[in-house]
Amino acid sequence: MNGHEDAEPPEVRCGDRWSGAALGLLAAYVVLEALRLSFGTVSEPGAGFFPLLLATALFGLAAAITITARARGPGIRFAREARDVAALIGSLLVVAIFIDRLGFVLCAAAAMLLLLRTVARLSWPRSTAFAVAGALVVFALFTGLGVPLPKGLLLPL
Repeated sequence: MNGHEDAEPPEVRCGDRWSGAALGLLAAYVVLEALRLSFGTVSEPGAGFFPLLLATALFGLAAAITITARARGPGIRFAREARDVAALIGSLLVVAIFIDRLGFVLCAAAAMLLLLRTVARLSWPRSTAFAVAGALVVFALFTGLGVPLPKGLLLPL
């Protein structure tokens, strides 16, 4: 008993702190975007009224989650499956955010690389080879079928 029994081990990451911070960032983004819209009045709300109201409430809840996380203890440990889900969500976000600018091949290859490394746990060389080949095959298949896909930086023509 060294007096540090309640201390969180350094390898444990508190899910409440991370989720509170992520929700806070999302709320801040929505607030900034809602401020671009007309607010209106309480009796006649504009397009930005409810997004601003809800994002402000979300920001307050996110702050409460983050601040009180330490008092509640170390939180939950994320299982391997939760990390796999986070990798899947991350890969989908990469594609959604960058597909128009970078094109299908780069985004699909990046998403597949992330999933092959984190979920399938393949080595870097194998993950890279499968991701690039897979993205090129899918691009060729779908464009051959007449499906328009964003060409982006690698395939400008």
